[in-house]
Amino acid sequence: FLPYIQNIRTLYHDWSPGSPVPEELFAAAWNDGGGPQLKAIVNESSLKIDAVLRIGTSKHNAVKTGVEQVADQAATFRTLNCLGKTTTAENLPNTGYKGIVYNAIKSVSSGKGEPLNLKATTESAIIDHLACYPEMVTRAAPSSVVLKAFMQTGMLDEKTQIYPDFYKMLDTCRRKLHKEEVQLCIDKFVPLYNHMSKYGHIPDEKFEELGFPIDLNYNGEEVR
Repeated sequence: FLPYIQNIRTLYHDWSPGSPVPEELFAAAWNDGGGPQLKAIVNESSLKIDAVLRIGTSKHNAVKTGVEQVADQAATFRTLNCLGKTTTAENLPNTGYKGIVYNAIKSVSSGKGEPLNLKATTESAIIDHLACYPEMVTRAAPSSVVLKAFMQTGMLDEKTQIYPDFYKMLDTCRRKLHKEEVQLCIDKFVPLYNHMSKYGHIPDEKFEELGFPIDLNYNGEEVR
């Protein structure tokens, strides 16, 4: 992940690896809700690296990605799976983009270090899939599909498609919110936003400090 960000900065913004990262090249990274991702992004060493490289990391709630995560709301993954079963480039010669993929796989297989040692059928399947992937993504993720998912989750408002929709985000809650709870979210929005921007995660202790009630499970037991 870090090489990916560094390559973008180098290729498109004339940044030199090892040099200080200017403020205008700040990178926002967003992870899914899994527990291992949380452990990876909040440990001290990761936080120090992110600070030096100017990377702000955030993540979804572990059990709410189905209603909060844009990728889960969009039909992109489902469409990609369907297209993967019917799209092929196996009858095309190893030229153009397929040739680039073919040569890259071959160079890894025969390059320095540990070779891939792939079966011929496996190697062909990988080359075929990667050669078709740009076409599949283009068909599966048009801007209209992606924007719809952003608006469903409240990441963008439906009118301007520029700003987050506060109330649509609250609608992702699985239970009905009381007026007092909504008002509390409004009153504490700024400190919560500042904490999230700085640390990429808001712990239960921070919510409790700001007056939010402790989460309860289906049995009415407190959950932290």
